[in-house]
Amino acid sequence: KNKTKTTGLISFAVTILSIVISYFATNLYGIYGTILGINFYLITSGILLFYFGNNEFPIKIELQRLLIITVSGIILFVGLYILSSFSNLIFYSFSSILIITYLTSLYLSNFFNKNEKEIVRSLFSNWRTYLKLG
Repeated sequence: KNKTKTTGLISFAVTILSIVISYFATNLYGIYGTILGINFYLITSGILLFYFGNNEFPIKIELQRLLIITVSGIILFVGLYILSSFSNLIFYSFSSILIITYLTSLYLSNFFNKNEKEIVRSLFSNWRTYLKLG
């Protein structure tokens, strides 16, 4: 009861707040203010919708996996940021290698469960077929 109303109200409130933040932050900080407003919207709406959605349809939260993906994602971001200071040839070459290594290490480790690995294999197979690599 009122599930759609709750979701709509959260989305509406966060969107309005994000527009206000984006407006003032853009005037103060330019493009970085716009980025701040958009990220505020994405993070806040994601957290609130997850919280209220989890009250209606409880799911198990795997804190260890969330921590692993958060820390490794930050490390990947920092690595890409450091690479961005080099020439485009170095940046694009090594960033591609870095991202592929990151995804491969997650796949080969015990990060993904059996069903998730099967989905990744299926997606990769479809991708290879689409590009006619195999």
